[in-house]
Amino acid sequence: MENTLHILPAPKFIPSADVVSIAAEFIAALVPVVVAEVKAQVEQQQPAPATPDNDYFITAAEAAKRLSVREALIASWGREGLLRAHPIGPHYVRFKWAEVLADLGLDGGQQ
Repeated sequence: MENTLHILPAPKFIPSADVVSIAAEFIAALVPVVVAEVKAQVEQQQPAPATPDNDYFITAAEAAKRLSVREALIASWGREGLLRAHPIGPHYVRFKWAEVLADLGLDGGQQ
């Protein structure tokens, strides 16, 4: 087997504004799909009953565990305003489970 160097043609230059608009379109199309998938997963599970613990603050990790998604997704949705996040410091936010369910439309019309 020979050691040969294969030179590929340089990729076409894409202006940064085009990259940003393509990424924005991709994200805008992806978010509803991911939200729908999370809703389907949560609806298959038994939703948490309306208990006093729904008013306690929980971490993004706890919300992610309850929804069976990644913690980074919950944190991202909190930053983007899709979920109501409660800042408790410069780098820390917490969520209320009842609000998470309501924001995702999984509360069954409560609140």
